[in-house]
This record gives sequence, C-alpha cells and structure tokens, in this order.
Amino acid sequence: MSIAQNPATALLACGGLAVFALLVTTLVRRPGIGIGLLMAGQFSLVLGDAGPPPLPVGGLNLTVPDVLAAAATLAVPVQLVVHPRARPSLQRRALWLLCAIALGSLLVGMAEHGLQAAANDARTSFVYVLGPALYVVTANPRRDLTGVVVRIWTAAAVGYVLVAVVWWSQYGVGSSSSAVVIDGQVVGGRGIPAVAAFIVAQAAVMLLVVRATRLRVLLVAGPLLLSVLLLQHRSVWAAVVAMAGGWLLLRPGGGLRKAIAGGAIAVAGTAAVITMAGQPAGGLGADLAESASNASTWEWRVTGWLQLVDRLEGVGDWLLGLPFGSGYERLMGDVVTEVHPHSFYVLMLLRVGLLGLALLSVTVLASLRGCGRTSSTGLLLWLLVAGETAYWITYEPTMPDGLLLGLLVRYSSRIPGGPSLPVPKTREARPGAVTPVAATPPTTVE
Repeated sequence: MSIAQNPATALLACGGLAVFALLVTTLVRRPGIGIGLLMAGQFSLVLGDAGPPPLPVGGLNLTVPDVLAAAATLAVPVQLVVHPRARPSLQRRALWLLCAIALGSLLVGMAEHGLQAAANDARTSFVYVLGPALYVVTANPRRDLTGVVVRIWTAAAVGYVLVAVVWWSQYGVGSSSSAVVIDGQVVGGRGIPAVAAFIVAQAAVMLLVVRATRLRVLLVAGPLLLSVLLLQHRSVWAAVVAMAGGWLLLRPGGGLRKAIAGGAIAVAGTAAVITMAGQPAGGLGADLAESASNASTWEWRVTGWLQLVDRLEGVGDWLLGLPFGSGYERLMGDVVTEVHPHSFYVLMLLRVGLLGLALLSVTVLASLRGCGRTSSTGLLLWLLVAGETAYWITYEPTMPDGLLLGLLVRYSSRIPGGPSLPVPKTREARPGAVTPVAATPPTTVE
C-alpha cells in the first residue's frame, strides 16, 4: 500500500521529516550539541542488540548513526551559506576533492552493484568519516570547539569503560583473541571493540595534554590508560605508544631529553613488535589455515591485503580505485572471506585509489603545518594524528575519526588553539657572572 493510500503512514513520514529537519537545524545552530549527538550515535553501535533497532527506508536499514551522518552532511551546505568564508586553504580544497572522488565512486558503485551493496560498503569508513569531517570544518568559525571535544571524548570514554567493567564482572578480563568460548557460547574476547578502546586512549591523551595541571584530571586519565591496557587491543596499544612518543618528542625541551625519549620509544616499539609476533593466537609463524580462523592475526591481514591489491588493473583502477560495492572476496587457504581489509590505507587504495590517498595525505600534512605545536591544541592534534596513523594500519576509521579530522582541518586556519605550552626555564646566572645586557638603540641629539 502506498503512502497516499495510508494516511497513518503519510503522517508518520511527515513527522519523521519534521524531526529530521529539526535535527539538521540543531546541528547548524549548536555545533557542540551536534558533535555530542554524533558521538552518541557511535556509542549506539557498541551497544549492539541493546541499541535501537534499524529503520527500513527505501530498501536500506537505517541505523541511528546513518541518520546522524546524513543530518551532518546536509548541514554542511547550510553552514556554508550561513557562515560564508574567505578563500579556502589548501587542506580544505584537498578534503573537498577527496569527498568528490568518494562520491563519484559511490555513484558508480550504485549503478553497477546496486544501492544497498554500494551504500553498505561506503557507510562506515567514508560516509561516517567525511560527512562529520566537513560538518566540523564548516561549523560556526567563531566557536572554539576544543573544550567541547575534550569533554565529549571524556564522557564517551567513561561510558565505554563502564561497559567494559560490566563485561569484566561477567567474564573476567578476557583475552587477546577476538572471540572466546564461555559456557559453550562464543562471545567477544574483549569488553569493548577496538574503536571504543581507541576513544578511551584518545580521551586520556586529551586530558593529559590540555588539562594536565589539575589533579582530578590525572585521577581520570590514569584509570583510562589502565583500562586500555586491560582491553588487550594490540593495535590500540601501538596507537598509544605513537601518541606518547609524539608527546615526548614534540613538546618543548632540550635535545638530550628528546634523544633519550626517542631511544625509549624505539625500545618500547621493538618490544611491542616482538610481543605481537609472539602471541600464541596466530603469530607470524602460524599455519595459514589456523591463522585464517582468527581475523586479528597479522599474517591473515597481510595475505588478504596482497590479494585485494592484486584486483587493481590498469591506470584507472590504481588512480581512482574500484567502485563501492565491488566486494572484498579473497581466498585464505581453503576459506573464502568477504570482510573489510582491516586497514584504512588498503581500503583507500581500493575505493579512491592513489589519488585519494594523496589527497588525504595533503589534507593531514598541510593541516599539521598550519596548526603548529606551540599551543595545547596544536600539540594535541599532532599527537592524535600520530595515533590515527598507527591505528589505521590495521583498522578503518569511524565517525569519531571523522570528527577529529574535521577539527584538525578547522584549527589549521589559525583559529585560537588554547593556552601556550610551558617553555623550559633557563638556568639563572651564578653570582659574580657577567650578565649580558640588551643593546639599546642609539639616541640622536638634535
């Protein structure tokens, strides 16, 4: 029965459109609330079956993050009209071109593989990332969103840790395997997924960099980092090492201290690699059939990456990638798998090609150059990029990563970035030593 023949359905459709329009208006007028809603949408994914059920619309099962990402994307043109800007910077142009290539790949994928297949392929790592990124970039330029982001990330991290604590109370700390058998049932091997653990780690770094002078902040950041350790996501551990190493190397300080920090980072990184390679659950020397049963093993991922990249043929595929919906089928031993490649760099190469990867690199590098490292926000963004760079090796980004990408591009335009970082104190002159006197300009006598 059509909508015109069913007044109740038509009324519900009109009500839904009105609520969606109100949501877009809220996102435009209140960017802080908008970022909080987008993070709440990501939190609903972690709840799984406990979250709200999907809504079937036009052949697609729309979830809460789908609606929020669509609202954020539609808010972008409205914000461009309401808050006109001067000539866009290099990083903003690169981001817009990347979005254009992704949109072209999505349209071609819809034509070749159908709406559902292309949309499902693009939704998590592209629609959820690029839409929120543009939303933050085009938000009211007079708003300083740093404090809002820190508070939202902290609240989300505390919520994720509480979910993990509930899981630990039922099953124990867990294991490094992606799934374990408890009482005859297969359950997740960790309290929360890697994306949630990564948010917890990012929140701890935000607190330590921006608000480390307060004791209560340290009392929150410490348990967050401990939770990241207990969650046993090795990719998140690598991201934490990258962010901690960046903080030791990039903060103001002498060359000797940075050299010592660099040595410590190298030792920690080597130990992490040895630990990952020596894990009994599918190490580098494991049999391929055994490692294929555990999707988290390094050998399984690398073998899959090589097979997926072999699907690229010709200059066009390498430059622009294959359209969304093309699938990720590959043969792992005797098992055919279709899961995502578990690497954002490989995923970018497959869907937007080398050109898309180059545009993403230009966006990030040009933004880092514009942010600088003398302010608390500038240094924080450098550290977050270091963590993302390590995390994206084995995982794809989600909505929070898109928000941080937008924050990076936004603050690279010299928007105030918080208080300056403390500069190391110089040693006072000894008694009796000659103190240099600043030269004064000569005076002229008329």
